[in-house]
Amino acid sequence: MKTDIKKHENGGAKSWIKAHLSDIIPVLGLILVLVFFNAVSGGKVFTKTNFNTLFNEAFSLLIVTYALIFVMAQGKNDMSLGGVVALAAALAAHASSISGNLVLPVALLVGLLCGLLNGLIVTEFRIDSFIATIAMSFILKGFVELLLQSGVQSIPIKMMMLDSQQLKITVALVFGIISFILFKYTMFGKHCRAIG
Repeated sequence: MKTDIKKHENGGAKSWIKAHLSDIIPVLGLILVLVFFNAVSGGKVFTKTNFNTLFNEAFSLLIVTYALIFVMAQGKNDMSLGGVVALAAALAAHASSISGNLVLPVALLVGLLCGLLNGLIVTEFRIDSFIATIAMSFILKGFVELLLQSGVQSIPIKMMMLDSQQLKITVALVFGIISFILFKYTMFGKHCRAIG
């Protein structure tokens, strides 16, 4: 009896590994690459400074990616993310010269309007989402070039307090949890998954 249970458990584990092998191999490959570079660099890969730098570089895209999950669940693409983020940041920086309180509303409004425009183009004009959004990306980046005149838009120094790791981690976790709940446990998430 005990040997039958062990055979079943082993067979279950083997079948689980076979079923998830395509998910496991990329993760193992990434771990091996990280371990290799950590060993070659003398342990300089896994440092707090490197993790902070990686997180700072990925933070904006991480937040946008939470929303992209809903788009991709519908079988669509949004290649305009870079252009939307650039335009939202440029206009928010311009708004910061008027008042620091305008930064977040302006950035959110720009993102919302760009998303609505992309959605209307894809749904009403029946243009493929990949083509429509990549074209939108070029258009938005052109607007940013015109707006900034190939220069840099500075923000008030008091706004630099928003550039803290604790705040970014908190925002990333809160947005991640909200996105997960919306995607997994609401009718909107269910409809997004059903379309794709």
